[in-house]
Amino acid sequence: FPGVYVIFVLFPSSGCFLPAFSPTFSHRTFLVRNSREVSMRHNNELTSNHRPKQHGRFKLWFNQPGRKSRRLENRKAKAAAVFPRPVDGAIRPVVASMTSRYNTKVRMGRGFTPAECKAAGISTKEAMQVGIAVDFRRTDKSEEAMKRNVERLEAYRAKLVVFGKGQKATGTQVRGTVMPIVHAAPTIATMAITEEMKSFDAFNKLALLRHQHKQAGKCAALRHDAD
Repeated sequence: FPGVYVIFVLFPSSGCFLPAFSPTFSHRTFLVRNSREVSMRHNNELTSNHRPKQHGRFKLWFNQPGRKSRRLENRKAKAAAVFPRPVDGAIRPVVASMTSRYNTKVRMGRGFTPAECKAAGISTKEAMQVGIAVDFRRTDKSEEAMKRNVERLEAYRAKLVVFGKGQKATGTQVRGTVMPIVHAAPTIATMAITEEMKSFDAFNKLALLRHQHKQAGKCAALRHDAD
């Protein structure tokens, strides 16, 4: 607007500018905050950043050392209560993981099937008494898996020591997983690089195969017309 002059006055106590418009246009005064504090556009309302209370929102963990000692004592008491049986419970079978994505990997299963126990010469009742987990729902889908678990049962039975009633148990208690899965280390085959390998151009070979695959229909049609 013609004849309008704007004067900005700085107030050091508040760090704000007060633009005062000339009386010829308007007597209103607008408050503009420091741009370093608030970055805003348009004719929006000035925000008031009220921070919520932070006290009482943090959980203290001063009892962590005490709980660590308590867990240790509980583990010792459990081991003493189940002696001479293994601390981590019964032996479990080796089964394949679910779905086609993970079925090449093996893991611990829930229990041995009645068929596996029977093949190893152990009844299900006796198996549960000597620390062998039994699963009545699982069935064997392959002879390889059944043979692997039968051999596992036979190896466990060969190492098993059973104490009679009233007989004092002696020996070393098994800690950790009973007969854990041992994965074979991968083998890497090496060979000498020949001159034929060095001279082979893989990029051009792949380009040629792609071209032949793309033009296969046309070439077959031309051969058919020629015949």
